[in-house]
Amino acid sequence: MGATVEVQCDDRYFLTKDGKLMMAGDPSHPFASSLHHLKGDLTAGHLRTHGQERCGENRRFSPRLGCLGPWCQAPVAPEHGRVQPASIVLVNNSVQVICDEYYEITGTGTPELAGTRFGETFCMPDGYFDPVLTCDGPWCDALLPPPHAFSVPATRVRVGGTVDVLCEYGYSHWGPGIKEPRCLENRSFEAAQWCYSNCGVHPDVQHATVWPQADRMHIGDGPHSNFEIAGGGAWPQDVRITCQPHYAALGPGTEMPWCLANGSFTPHISCIRICDPFQAPSHSTVQLGPVDPRPNSKEWLQQYGIDDAPLEGWGEASIPFLAGEHARMLCKTGYIAMGPGNNSEKYPMWLLYIANTAGH
Repeated sequence: MGATVEVQCDDRYFLTKDGKLMMAGDPSHPFASSLHHLKGDLTAGHLRTHGQERCGENRRFSPRLGCLGPWCQAPVAPEHGRVQPASIVLVNNSVQVICDEYYEITGTGTPELAGTRFGETFCMPDGYFDPVLTCDGPWCDALLPPPHAFSVPATRVRVGGTVDVLCEYGYSHWGPGIKEPRCLENRSFEAAQWCYSNCGVHPDVQHATVWPQADRMHIGDGPHSNFEIAGGGAWPQDVRITCQPHYAALGPGTEMPWCLANGSFTPHISCIRICDPFQAPSHSTVQLGPVDPRPNSKEWLQQYGIDDAPLEGWGEASIPFLAGEHARMLCKTGYIAMGPGNNSEKYPMWLLYIANTAGH
């Protein structure tokens, strides 16, 4: 009776009394409570590893001491992260690793943690934590692609990484920006190049040249809309149609059709053959006949330097006229129209035939 015994816990085990950890200092410390109600960050320095039991009058030793463990030292917080709680941890228990904002948890064999900031690591019997978690980053949020485009990958990207900006079908890149913007240190992306409706190359126009022979983009309403490009110059969305010599630009369309948002071009002009003046046969005079099917006017004549010929009146030769138009002939007094052609006073067929040949 009155004898004492020393109780010494093994390494990584700590002394308990009646199921409670025994504190190394003031017994009123918040850890002097049941193991189910530990508060704060617990370190090995807070706890006792040895104690005494004394034999009492009842011939029993008290207090009844025990050793609880094994325990793991709190893991070192990863760079750009923290550990919660930063305490020693009883075997098979865990701590949470929390990465800073814009950083992600990484660790061997933890695919389920990809893209998250939070992860758990467990105290193992050998005193180490598994899995070993780190914080990787910083990361840019997923790139918001421009209209009519999509990005690959469509997820967050690490600083320094790039994203492919791809255009939807029927659209092509144009304008400022780049096709593979990079995630910058400030977590923003380089400017992405936009996508515009692509009309392709304008089809050939009979008896005309079309320039340029290159894809046209819809980059605004109307002709001449363009973006200035690096190094000077511009990329208009229209083309220029130039009729070949001896052909006139006529029709309801335009000489500069442009690409529309629906991927088609606006209507273009047609190039119509200009026939040489028709010389009157002997003993007759000629005149440009009633116009059909296109109106004759000085507008196209002046365009080709023919601005001094009368549109009306009889003469030894007609003015130049367009394929499909008519000239009519009037015999002089004492003569009548004869021959294999049409002797109609208005539209001699042989003149109509000449008007449709290549300049004769």
